[in-house]
Amino acid sequence: MESQPLLPTTVDEQKTSNKKLYAGLLGAGLLFAGAVATNSPQLSVSQELDSSSSKVDIYIIAEAFCPNCKEHAHLLDTLIMDKGDDMRDILTVKLDMMVYDGWDEAADTAECEKGAWDCEYAKYHLAAQELYSADTSISWWDFSACLYKSQNKMIATYVEEGKKNSDYMDETVATCADSTGLDVSKIFDKVSDSGLHLLKMSYGRTIEYDMPVWIYVNGNYIEYEDDWINAVCAAYSGDSTPSACISAASLDGGDVAAKSMTLFPDDDKVDVYIVAEAFCANCKEHSYYFDTLVMSPEGTKSGVRKYLNVMMEQMIIDGWNEKTDEGMCEKGKFDCELSKYHMCAQKIESESGDVAATEEKKWWDYSRCLYEHQTEMIDYYYTDGGDDMSLMNKITSSCAVTADIDEDTINSCVTEEGTSLLKASYERVGEMSDPVWIYVEGQRIDYHEDWLSAICSAMKGKGLSADECMFDADVRK
Repeated sequence: MESQPLLPTTVDEQKTSNKKLYAGLLGAGLLFAGAVATNSPQLSVSQELDSSSSKVDIYIIAEAFCPNCKEHAHLLDTLIMDKGDDMRDILTVKLDMMVYDGWDEAADTAECEKGAWDCEYAKYHLAAQELYSADTSISWWDFSACLYKSQNKMIATYVEEGKKNSDYMDETVATCADSTGLDVSKIFDKVSDSGLHLLKMSYGRTIEYDMPVWIYVNGNYIEYEDDWINAVCAAYSGDSTPSACISAASLDGGDVAAKSMTLFPDDDKVDVYIVAEAFCANCKEHSYYFDTLVMSPEGTKSGVRKYLNVMMEQMIIDGWNEKTDEGMCEKGKFDCELSKYHMCAQKIESESGDVAATEEKKWWDYSRCLYEHQTEMIDYYYTDGGDDMSLMNKITSSCAVTADIDEDTINSCVTEEGTSLLKASYERVGEMSDPVWIYVEGQRIDYHEDWLSAICSAMKGKGLSADECMFDADVRK
């Protein structure tokens, strides 16, 4: 059974985008001395997100009249903000508004994408946030979400029909304030007194962005909304786990979790759990992305490695033959045989007492090497029906040299413990029908584009950092 398909994207595209943002911010003077270099704009002291607690930071860059922003606001509301008070209790949320076409310094006016009323509507989002930023229930968000619900008619009224007075906007603001329990007179006063200033400050923080961004979690871009709540839950390191995180967890509290939690040590590292198959073609592809994006970006072992606990299971799709005490793997006995090498490399390293090797995750390099040679083994053992172990022995030997792992120790483990390790893995993952790449802190992160960001968000929640996590929008600085 193959795992979920991957979406077409390239690592180079992401790196180019990140580096462009970073260079632009540096050139614009938005990075300040003493801070970790990031691609994020700096917040004013009064608007900083909370870096002193276990709360998870969500940062959004939006436009008031952006239709996609309306859709994303609905998704954020549905997927995260409406998940109960205990979810909001772990969050610090910051919304900035873009001024897409720049700032007219001579006239000191904003030039928003859909005109002056687009800018005016943005001020109300910012004013409510400024007034109610200390409200732990994040009531200002409900006001903003309400404004977005009226966006279609707002655009029709002020952009398409060209309405010249603020009657409809005033009415909408009042309705949204009333429905969310905010004081509309204070909001009107704040817009009148400092709305332009708030918008200009927001413009300064987002000047290098050419499109809205939903959402950053602990400063890391989580691109796909399917991953939003899982990334938020994985990033939370406190003791008051929201019920929605427990419900959303793919592992925590489930059968697989009960059997796998003992695999990870009780430490401050981020746990990454993978359910794979040795002869699964999609697993080979996933291993490429996990290696390229997380473990070995640009062909160099990442700094993230030492902050991870990584465990990779090997699935037995067709069950276990109790009579022969053998796994029944999807592509035959050699599929199972190669799985034993994957399992043994992890076991040997975890029990070695070699801190340097454990931090490097040499077993991963070994497993990745096996996946690189997967196609030729499938062709020979599965497609052609070959049964000579010479090919597998040659590949496992070569990969041991590549990963700097002792070949004889692995071979002994495969002979003496390989079957029991494989059976234990089968018993942990049970009836799962598909391989899964990857779980972060028990939360499934579906899209490989979000893997590193989810890991970095979780690392930041634990007070950890690595160079690979620097290209982000860490608004807590």
